[in-house]
Amino acid sequence: MNREKFSENALSLKKCEKIYTLLFWVYALLCIPYACGVLIYAFIKGIIVTDISYLIRGSLLVLAIFCAGLVSIYKKELKFTWIPVAVAFISAFLNSFNDTFMIYFGLSLVSSVLLTFTHKKYRFLENQEGFPYFNEHFEEQKNGLKNYINNNPYQQNIERYKNSSGKMDEI
Repeated sequence: MNREKFSENALSLKKCEKIYTLLFWVYALLCIPYACGVLIYAFIKGIIVTDISYLIRGSLLVLAIFCAGLVSIYKKELKFTWIPVAVAFISAFLNSFNDTFMIYFGLSLVSSVLLTFTHKKYRFLENQEGFPYFNEHFEEQKNGLKNYINNNPYQQNIERYKNSSGKMDEI
């Protein structure tokens, strides 16, 4: 494989990793503070009036969106990509499509579309020669080790002795 192809693949892999990192921080910075705020508000409100439904609808569904997004980013598989959209749609439906949950639905939708393309590119890069380093030096070392194992003189002698017959009649 030529040097240009290695550099293109390395650049594409860096872009994929940047997208994964960006989406992780977007999920973390939007979901966790909101869920913590809802928990604190529900605790304060819960002292006066017990309203568990607000706690469940507010914090737990947003934390479910966050966890589903993290699983999608961590596993790097398409089957997990659209789970945050489904959880966000369910939470928006349960909360009568208020503005806050529509923001999380939009966030989940945009991130899932972006993750779909990124996962496909990452899967393509996994099948390319040189993954994950895309460095000629590492590929030469890997190929050199394979060639040494195949052409090892000690291993060839062992194979020759195994293939030769051990009968005394031939002597």
